[in-house]
Amino acid sequence: ADALAGSLTPALPPAAFYEQLIAEVNGIGWASLCGLSPSLDELQLTIDDTARRAHVLTLSLPPDYPARSPVARAALPAPFELRWAPGERPSLAAAAAQFRGALA
Repeated sequence: ADALAGSLTPALPPAAFYEQLIAEVNGIGWASLCGLSPSLDELQLTIDDTARRAHVLTLSLPPDYPARSPVARAALPAPFELRWAPGERPSLAAAAAQFRGALA
């Protein structure tokens, strides 16, 4: 039974994933982090618009982040989707900047 339970447990991302995540949150500031899933694969950032109203950006991080882009969710009147220039490496700071632009 233990062997079966072990095969159903999803594989954890490599240590580099967590190191990258901590470095990026350090860069944008821990005060911006308003939510974090227990598995650290989804986080919520609070971003203020120009009128200082707080908005929440939810980012779901794939296990191979930043090789693959996070998926963004937000409550905005228009759909919000992260976009990356060719060769641009996804980052939390760039995602937050794109979200700020959508709020403007």
